[in-house]
Amino acid sequence: IKRGDILQFKSCFFKYPTMTMTYGAPDHTAIVLDVQEGSQGGLLKNLKIIQQNMGGVKTVGEAEIDLGRLKGGDIKIFRPVEKDWVVDLMEVLM
Repeated sequence: IKRGDILQFKSCFFKYPTMTMTYGAPDHTAIVLDVQEGSQGGLLKNLKIIQQNMGGVKTVGEAEIDLGRLKGGDIKIFRPVEKDWVVDLMEVLM
């Protein structure tokens, strides 16, 4: 996971010691701003994200999520690439 990656949440919930956070009812999208070591260490990271339309707030805001606290749902991660990296499908078919 790197800065600029796009996260797609599908009915996710995170359990923290004092609260539970829900992302996606059923879907939600966010962009990664920063990646840090998570509470569980290893591959599960703490992410600083930017998002909008969270909790009825339509403006863009920042949040942090700890992937080690994910207790349900799915997260897909997408990485934008330059348009030169993408091959025109017509070139492949010919």
